[in-house]
Amino acid sequence: MAITTNWNGGHNKITGYSTNTSYSYPVTYYTYANVLSYTYQSWTYSYPTTTYSYVLYSSVLMYMTNNYDAVLSGGKYLATSLGNTIVTGQSTLVMPNGYSIANLTIAPGGSLTIYIDGSSGSSLSLDGNTVVNQPGLAQDLIILCTPNITSFSMGGNSGINAVVVAPNADVSLHGGGNNETDFSGSLMAKSVTLSGKWNFHYDVALSRIPSPGRYILASWKEIPVTAGP
Repeated sequence: MAITTNWNGGHNKITGYSTNTSYSYPVTYYTYANVLSYTYQSWTYSYPTTTYSYVLYSSVLMYMTNNYDAVLSGGKYLATSLGNTIVTGQSTLVMPNGYSIANLTIAPGGSLTIYIDGSSGSSLSLDGNTVVNQPGLAQDLIILCTPNITSFSMGGNSGINAVVVAPNADVSLHGGGNNETDFSGSLMAKSVTLSGKWNFHYDVALSRIPSPGRYILASWKEIPVTAGP
């Protein structure tokens, strides 16, 4: 069968086919979100606050020198002569030829007991300017002399905190300059002479400390010295 196309009124016609045929096409619609928004969860953190309290301490430590020839850190020692010496622990020192220490420093926490001997009739000299007892307690510096020590001289412009036992010695405290100088502690001797501006103070705390081998003072009576005619 031949198919012809005729032009009629501006429309194309195909002979042999119906012009009323219609076609339906499905139309699909898509909807897209133009604005995207997100919601995030918020977290709140709490941190503990810690308060610290500090205690400030202030102290002044005085040393004769920071260069020491000997350090007595605790225990027993024997020496005939020592240079600049510091004592940092509980120490015992034996000096058979008399006291011979250039500078002696008792540091906090340290203590020293010195046994001093010599030939018969020996003399001993101790300068307060060369002895620094930083704890300030007489019990931390104990000087024990044998009966061979018959003369004991202490001078200088610095006070001494110590226990001195020299039963056969004539002790002389002299010096002091224009300032009053104190001997604080305990002193046992054959005789004692004070000149210059020296004062003597017995440390009553020593009576509570057991110490075999020396006398413990139970009581005393102060006798004022009057000038002669």
